[in-house]
Amino acid sequence: MGLMPMKELPPIRKIIDKKSVRNWLDDLKGQVLPQSCSLKISCSQQELFKYGESSLVSEDIFQIEGHELTVEFSACVEEFRHWILASLKIILAQGAQKFLLAQEALEKYREINSIFQLSTALSNTKLLEDVAETILKEFYAALNCESLSLWLNRDMKNQPEFIRMAHIGVELCALPAEKEILQNLLQTRPIADIYEPPLPEIFGNISDHLLITPLKTKDRLIGCILLARPKKGYFVSGDLKLCVSLASESGYSLENSLLFEEIEGVFDSMMRSMIAAIDERDSATSGHSARISMICERFAKAVNQTKSGKYKDFHFSREQLREIRYAGLLHDIGKIGVREEVLKKKDKVHPGTMQAILQRIDMAEVLWNRDLSSLKECVIRANSAYNLDPQDSLMLLEMSQTVLTNHRQVSTFLLSPSEYESLSVKHGNLTWGEVQEMRKHPAGSLKILSKIHFSRDLRNIPVIAAQHHEKLDGSGYPLGITEKDILLQSQIMCIADIYEALVAKDRPYKPPLSREESLSILEREVKEGKIDSELFAVFKENLDAIVGTGK
Repeated sequence: MGLMPMKELPPIRKIIDKKSVRNWLDDLKGQVLPQSCSLKISCSQQELFKYGESSLVSEDIFQIEGHELTVEFSACVEEFRHWILASLKIILAQGAQKFLLAQEALEKYREINSIFQLSTALSNTKLLEDVAETILKEFYAALNCESLSLWLNRDMKNQPEFIRMAHIGVELCALPAEKEILQNLLQTRPIADIYEPPLPEIFGNISDHLLITPLKTKDRLIGCILLARPKKGYFVSGDLKLCVSLASESGYSLENSLLFEEIEGVFDSMMRSMIAAIDERDSATSGHSARISMICERFAKAVNQTKSGKYKDFHFSREQLREIRYAGLLHDIGKIGVREEVLKKKDKVHPGTMQAILQRIDMAEVLWNRDLSSLKECVIRANSAYNLDPQDSLMLLEMSQTVLTNHRQVSTFLLSPSEYESLSVKHGNLTWGEVQEMRKHPAGSLKILSKIHFSRDLRNIPVIAAQHHEKLDGSGYPLGITEKDILLQSQIMCIADIYEALVAKDRPYKPPLSREESLSILEREVKEGKIDSELFAVFKENLDAIVGTGK
């Protein structure tokens, strides 16, 4: 009876990152590709990207996210045609994935923000009529339809008997007819769904786009929300997901006898779902936010049990424990703003760049009639090294100063300045510019979370999340504040975040450290005045209870 929700294709112009494609071709031009090379990308005879001015003589067609693209080449690159096409597919696929992940993250942000808005609005509302009107107003704010109704099931044990408690907008049909339709439908199909014209006979004379969401608690149907005539003309799967989320919160609010813990469970699962989607942008750190949330809450409980020192009289309330748990889940939400190629960077240079470097060395071997395999081995080692070998560092410097002149009398360095900058990173895989970009994510978290109207007992979440990389001596980021301005919850999260990152086994750019090695690094931070000594002592003494045995 229900129809499959529409799924919108990503706009083709969003998939094609012209700057990335142009930079990629610029890097290859004169080294692998001739100076006169040209390329054009089209979709449905509409030109999307063009590079070079020479004549185009051949073309290939392939699919990207439901779009059929035509790629035309100039004659001078015919021998590289298949390699270029394969590399181009990868670049365009990455663009499509980046767009889809960004859309999903925004959809999840919209979802959780709507849940927070609804929770806040309902927190000060007790009367049934007021609750119903508040719920419907929040549905209207989130989904923007011309007609919305909230129906309450007065008989929740046997046969449903619906009463309309609130309505916004135009009437779809006579009230008795709408009541009969919903009662009959939910008896046979009590699930959320989208219905599009032409509608089944059960809907009578109604011919509009509909979204019907039951309001349930456990196995009890307590009502439903009927939405119709979306102002954009149709409903999509994202609207259905949002409705299901809001309906869950609404159902528990309408059933006033439901325990608070059950509502909390729904809210928590929605939160974790949103964070899991964001974590999936980087599979290497997937689950990191959930682990930090768990560790921070356990750490705060360990502080509560402290019997000596400056924290013996300190106690986190139940509300504060809940707050730090959610702050842990949301602490890295600012990574939405970090470029995909920085966030998911595994090696120091892109595979295409590495191939270009090796081909350049191959060319040098031919032109100089020398065996340069040691240079290739150096570049390959440096590309994946977490700690760069000093000898490789010297060899990379020499390569960056060595000029290669090809048979066309075009001169270039064996390593370009940008390639040398990336490969010569002594620790990790990010250049200083990329490190600075990554360090902006706490400020990004603050910006995003500050836009959410948290309830009073969660109001510190934005600040807790934003301060989790600050250090007591002012050497942290993004603000460089000192101990007196850093929340204790953020200090807890700082220790948890460092430890979890050090022992993590799923980071492709570094080996995991043992528990002892990780604690040693934290102890060094304590000695340097960056981390509170007594707080670290609580962490170390309760390590098994906080992070789990053997972790």
